[in-house]
Amino acid sequence: MAFENGEWVMRGLSWNDPYRIRTWKELVRWVNEAGFLPLFANCRREGYDFDARWEDGKASRREKRIMDFFIGQDEEGDNAFQDVRILSTDLKEQAGFGKQGEKNYQGIMTQLQMETYLVVSGFDRRKNKKGAEYGMAVSIPLPPETIWGYDRVTSAYTEKPVESWERIYAHVQQMYPSASDAEISRMIGKKPEE
Repeated sequence: MAFENGEWVMRGLSWNDPYRIRTWKELVRWVNEAGFLPLFANCRREGYDFDARWEDGKASRREKRIMDFFIGQDEEGDNAFQDVRILSTDLKEQAGFGKQGEKNYQGIMTQLQMETYLVVSGFDRRKNKKGAEYGMAVSIPLPPETIWGYDRVTSAYTEKPVESWERIYAHVQQMYPSASDAEISRMIGKKPEE
């Protein structure tokens, strides 16, 4: 990827290639068509929404500090995802990480992304006090539920996480028959316990 004239550019496919994804809307449509997001969410999360994971003691206090920015409550008191667009650098500070606070922000963010509780929804540049942009673009994390909807993301929760993993594995194996078992596992992650 390259940053040119204020935009991220990914090289690899010719502009006229019908498989080239040109906009974020095309990416969302492709993810919906492929149907992998619910499978990955199920096997990586082991069928847990974040609040249930926290209640069962499977999420750390530092993960909770970050996720609290994205999970609020609706009028009826139920948990609801909020479309809070915050730069990851600002999230780090506001969640209490940094020099005098919690440690391992990057590691916690990576873990939340690996478990599909957060995805990078875009990039934006920081702004100074006068509102002028400066520096490199910084990621904007969001729960996938705010982009694709709760029902879509959790639609594979009805099956066991290992079944979702096996479906992903079979599809990748079909697409890349020369790939070894180890190569596929390295790419999609280890098989969940049954």
